[in-house]
Amino acid sequence: MLETTHALDGDPLGSESLPVEVTFLGGLEEVGMNATLMSCGEQRVLVDCGAGFPDPAYAPGAQQTHPSFESLRKAGETLTGIVLTHGHEDHIGAVAQLLEWLEGPIYGTAFTISLVASKLSERGFRPEFHIVQPGKRYMIGAFCFEWVLVPHSIPGACALVIDTPQGRIVHAGDLKMDLSAPNHKGGGVFSRFGALGEEGVDLLLLESTNVYVRGFAPSEAGLVESFEKLFAQAKGRIFLVTFASHVERMSLAIQAARKTGRKVVMAGSGIERSLQIARELGYLHLLEREIVSIEEAQKLAPERVLVLATGSQGEPMATMARLARDEMPPLRILSGDTIFWSARWVPGNENVISYIQDQLLSRGAEILDPPLYNVHVSGHGFRGDLQLAIKLLRPRALVPIHGQQRFLLEHRKLAIETGMAQEDVLVCRNGERLRLFERRVERAGFAEWEMLYRGHPAAPPLGVDILRQRRHLARDGLLVVSSVLNQKGALVGDMLIECLGVSASPSQLYEEWPALLVDAFEQIPLTLRSNLDAVSQSLKRALRQHLRNQEISPQVLVILQQLRNTD
Repeated sequence: MLETTHALDGDPLGSESLPVEVTFLGGLEEVGMNATLMSCGEQRVLVDCGAGFPDPAYAPGAQQTHPSFESLRKAGETLTGIVLTHGHEDHIGAVAQLLEWLEGPIYGTAFTISLVASKLSERGFRPEFHIVQPGKRYMIGAFCFEWVLVPHSIPGACALVIDTPQGRIVHAGDLKMDLSAPNHKGGGVFSRFGALGEEGVDLLLLESTNVYVRGFAPSEAGLVESFEKLFAQAKGRIFLVTFASHVERMSLAIQAARKTGRKVVMAGSGIERSLQIARELGYLHLLEREIVSIEEAQKLAPERVLVLATGSQGEPMATMARLARDEMPPLRILSGDTIFWSARWVPGNENVISYIQDQLLSRGAEILDPPLYNVHVSGHGFRGDLQLAIKLLRPRALVPIHGQQRFLLEHRKLAIETGMAQEDVLVCRNGERLRLFERRVERAGFAEWEMLYRGHPAAPPLGVDILRQRRHLARDGLLVVSSVLNQKGALVGDMLIECLGVSASPSQLYEEWPALLVDAFEQIPLTLRSNLDAVSQSLKRALRQHLRNQEISPQVLVILQQLRNTD
């Protein structure tokens, strides 16, 4: 049930003698997985609950990472609130996993809540939702929250002003300082940040995504002319590759498609969901007659088709990865297709994106990639944006967030250059806890913390042993040995060996390795052969030792069966 929450007047109530603790559950050692716990006594509010992007080399087959919520569960089964800054996956993508452990009402702007509600309903979760109005104040436990609209690459993105019993915290969310942003958000954030700086900010949490890029982030409006020009030049189908929630970018593409006579194909349920919500809330103008299905698009001339597609980060099940594997025949990439890769490559995804792009290029497509082509601007502020935010807010203490440690350390240098004292800029790690008391911030040790990996968002987490096994299999392959014993402990038939991901000659498979295993088996006393587990371990050790001498080390699985006495 979606409810519009009514704003409440007043200031944070009670708990004046209790410190406020800020615990970072994610987002400080990676891009993504943003989650920060605010607590005061028994009042606990989680700000954002995002998914991360697994490293395929470390976690083969994993699609998602998120913090473990077991430690939160130990402190109680209910959160006072789950507060969301905006609807990108790295800020909302683990809400369903959180709800497996804990309950709590969810607060956010209309677009954010609509996205989350749609995703959670697919998993059978129906928590209490509250839609907030930016600029209003809301009491959530011991905390008073205000959502401040900021320019970013998704509707309803906000910074948070959090008044606590011990001082004021500003969580800036994801933003850039863009005066020309739609809905005049840029002007609003300038004036509000300036006013907050005058009133006093005790702790600022500020993103670090583009801290290595000089200047100010360009405006989304700067893409309008570029899109119209490139759309007019394209002779075949156009694929716009971006995040499913990047409504403003897709809106620009739809406007350019309208001017060049193209129909719109939504390739993927995520894009369909986002655009449907955006249309219902008035963020997007798209008529039904402008939309065609994938099957209908096949009947149109290529120059009349725009395909909105996901997969900008190489996600294995997204549209572009599937097209690279030729798994979507109705949308198969053709010579003459033009692909607008309208997204920044998240650090760590470079290899998989490059591979996908190579496969698409080999099929005759042309790819327009930034910065060579003006098809993308970042929704994250550059160095100039970050410095301006610091100057306007004038925080007593700053914690750089949203990035790997090198980003956070560079952000600290930037803040010091901007005039902050070194001791007032705290570079933290995942699991670290800060304490705010009487407007002063200090380090307070570490909480219990763990990162979990999932092969699918709805699947159980992958344990450390499973990840180790997957890496071993991916690197070295698997040998499966099988045989049958009779009741007396003698072999019945041959030792059979099957290779999976292991290079082996016929003589090794059918002569050398089976003979070695038979020899090892014959050395096991008859009295011990009734213990099939012990026999399997002996055979496994013998084969592994032999393989190590040949400088190969696959996983070895031995399957033995013993015939039953049927008399």
